[in-house]
Amino acid sequence: MTTPQSPAPTKARPPRIKRQPDVPARNAEAAPSGSEPTEASRSRFDVDVSAGIGLVMALVGFIVGSRVISDNSFLTHFATGRLILESGSVPTVDVYSATAAGEPWTVQSWLPSVIYRLLFENVGFWSIRLLHGALTGTITWMLWRLSQPARHPAIRVLLVGLAVVVGASLWTPRPLLFGLLGLAFVLQVLQKQRAAWMLLPVMWLWVNSNGSFPLAVLIVGATLVGTWLDDRALPRHELSVLGWTLAGTALGAINPLGLRLLIFPFELISNSAAVEGVAEWRSPSFDSPTQWVFLGLVFAFVASARLGGTWRSLIPGFGMTVMALLALRNLGPASLVLATFSAFGLVWKTDLDGSERGVIAKAVVGTALGGIVVVSAMIVGSTALDLEDYPVEEVDWLEERSLVANPDVMLIQRDSVGNYLEARFGDEASVFVDDRFDFYPQDVLDDHRDLFFGQNIEEILGRREADAVLWEAESPLAEWLRSDDGEALGWAVALESDDWIVAVRNQAG
Repeated sequence: MTTPQSPAPTKARPPRIKRQPDVPARNAEAAPSGSEPTEASRSRFDVDVSAGIGLVMALVGFIVGSRVISDNSFLTHFATGRLILESGSVPTVDVYSATAAGEPWTVQSWLPSVIYRLLFENVGFWSIRLLHGALTGTITWMLWRLSQPARHPAIRVLLVGLAVVVGASLWTPRPLLFGLLGLAFVLQVLQKQRAAWMLLPVMWLWVNSNGSFPLAVLIVGATLVGTWLDDRALPRHELSVLGWTLAGTALGAINPLGLRLLIFPFELISNSAAVEGVAEWRSPSFDSPTQWVFLGLVFAFVASARLGGTWRSLIPGFGMTVMALLALRNLGPASLVLATFSAFGLVWKTDLDGSERGVIAKAVVGTALGGIVVVSAMIVGSTALDLEDYPVEEVDWLEERSLVANPDVMLIQRDSVGNYLEARFGDEASVFVDDRFDFYPQDVLDDHRDLFFGQNIEEILGRREADAVLWEAESPLAEWLRSDDGEALGWAVALESDDWIVAVRNQAG
């Protein structure tokens, strides 16, 4: 029998380690025997310092979102909720304006409008403040959990805090908050903090609440591509998330408006002329504190990329940064994405990860929960709507003279005032324009822009057969109305305050 010879010795090589996708469950280091369990593995009822800090951050988010409501867009959403409940259907054409009456109108946020009105009628206006606070508080808590990969509480507080500061001016009381909640949920599913099937109801809610829902597909798709670049293998988890996201989006077509809700965001993007003059669609000029803070998040993301970022983090983070640089309205969603993916590279390996339990942890948690209760109690029965920035007295004066909410009278007013008139008069408002720029005829938008800048005033007022004007007191249009040119054409200032001016044509007064 021949004895087999030993193979020739070869140079030993270290085993090849395949880079794993950048998710917490795969990145987590094995805890030594007897050590504290990681935050992700603990019971949700465990009390530790990390949970307490997260609740404190959530309290801050709750306070930010539960501010007194003054947003002009909210006023139209609120008015539309009343129309839907009274008629039993969602409007499909404009019912508010004198310049676009009957034009096709897609009420993208019909569901929040109904929720707003139901809360108002059954609980009180203050409950809408609590709803907005609950949304922003939940978003902040979810973002805290999304920051787990950074481990050290200081890094996590920095990332979440920057996002909340950006949100302090961008988390306005409107249906966008429902969209941000959906975005935070999608990010949690990508990190395996939520079950993927839950995207079915979440995406349905998002589609029927806000037109930002395509962001879910973009971010999941970008993460999928990044994971494939990291592993050069089929990213099964991300493919599953994408499938559930698309299924939930398709489920969103089950609504009073059908496929129109799914098509609307793409129609809006294609109508660049309509949004050209809208402030939130402009590129940021970085001349405000909010935009400077966002730059801080961008810097954190760049630092994360240099310290240990992967394609899975880089592609969605870079994509949202580009979108934020194109339009101010994208700063809010981008801040959530940047804070989430920056946590993967800004890892501070330390035993001070917030897992400590004891009296201090319980005190922090108790303080945070107590703060939420106290703030909620202060909101109950308090002022919920602030109309200080709106011409309430001027509209009273116009109403006494039948110069507003009258189909036979053309009242020229600013877009934000149009939202107020809709909340006050409903479908009888007969406004010149409001902030629903997505469906107004372009000539109406052009006229509004020219009046704002004081251009072609005589021609526009004549062509529109204007009977009265309600505008800011310090504006080019107000100066013209006070001038000899305005007086020569029959215009007279009938009422003026520090903020507003009302002018009428002689025959209308």
